[in-house]
Amino acid sequence: MAKCQGCFFQCTGISPVHCCHRCSHEPGLHGPHCRQIPFTPPQQQYPPQQPYPPAPVPSAPPAPVPMPVPTPMPVPTPTPVPPTSVPAAPKIYLKDISCKRCSYVTTGVVGGYCCMACSISGSHGLLCKKTRCIQGIWTDGIVPEPSTIQQDGQKLTVTNPSQPWSPSTGKIHKNNSIEFTVGGLKGLVGTFDPPSHTISFSNGVKWAILPPLQGSWRAGQSNDIITITQKGSSFTATSHGQPWSPSTGTLHSNNGLTFSSGGLVELTGSYDPTTNQIKFSNNCNWVKM
Repeated sequence: MAKCQGCFFQCTGISPVHCCHRCSHEPGLHGPHCRQIPFTPPQQQYPPQQPYPPAPVPSAPPAPVPMPVPTPMPVPTPTPVPPTSVPAAPKIYLKDISCKRCSYVTTGVVGGYCCMACSISGSHGLLCKKTRCIQGIWTDGIVPEPSTIQQDGQKLTVTNPSQPWSPSTGKIHKNNSIEFTVGGLKGLVGTFDPPSHTISFSNGVKWAILPPLQGSWRAGQSNDIITITQKGSSFTATSHGQPWSPSTGTLHSNNGLTFSSGGLVELTGSYDPTTNQIKFSNNCNWVKM
């Protein structure tokens, strides 16, 4: 049914668009024949609702893709750099140039002697140069590193790795005077004293010679062979089969020596240049071979 255009009742057919004739003339008023049926709007028809599709079943998560492990960069092997070594001071080998019978330098006229007369009787001929032999290792008792004098006839060469004046050259005269002419000691003069084996210089410094221990020695009581290597005022004594070997020590300007390490530690001795022997405090003697 349609709704009345004059009120809220239904059109019942009495009037085309009204609920009754009176309502068509006087909207809202109704005659006796009006049925007064309230208008109920028809419900809207909707198409049938389609069912919702089923919720998708979640699928299993994909397996994780393993991340590629980066290949470690190769660590280059460093090239070993050889340590910078300080070149050692050249070793100085002192040839024995002292006459076998006196304190002069050998001249080559007779092997091992200063002259022919000295080789026979110990006296000296007219041709003997009578040059004192002062070749050896010397110390002033102050500078730790001793000095080395090399001698060729009258010519002298003095070296000391720790001193700025090294090397210096000079000569020794028949009157035992010494004069340096080349090097840091140029102009320095001195005098060699044979009895004390010392050199007194014009600058007040005094040198004393250290015992020449380098070489082979024989123990007087046992005939054991001992080898001594000498570097400046330090020396090392070795002997095959001896429990004290090796032992090291220090030389002194008064021809004394003291062992400071090894089996002979604290043993003292004295070098006798006239007999070429070392006499120790334990009454043992070593003889130079």
